Amino acid sequence: MKYAFLFLLFGTAFSGLFSRSYTYTLTWDQPQEHYYKVVLEIDGANENFLRLQVPAWRPGRYYLQDYGAGISDFRAFSAVGEPLPFQREDGHTWLVKNGPTRQVRVEYR
Repeated sequence: MKYAFLFLLFGTAFSGLFSRSYTYTLTWDQPQEHYYKVVLEIDGANENFLRLQVPAWRPGRYYLQDYGAGISDFRAFSAVGEPLPFQREDGHTWLVKNGPTRQVRVEYR
């Protein structure tokens, strides 16, 4: 069974953390696939890159879990819809190279 791990993608760059806003939108347009589409809009990104990660554990379960394996179709865009380059650093971390773009949209399933 395929799992959708929702609300797990968090920005970890601490500079300017409190001046940013994060907006999540969830859609479930193909329930037979057992995936939600997650859109994360970040406003106020003031670095040239964003490091986004899912946690490796959850409260009450004190062992490592592979939540990143449940994420697919990861994509990043500028506010005008231009694709942004990114790389997956490890099983639960993505580095989005947004350059001077301050508004970033990330989509994944």
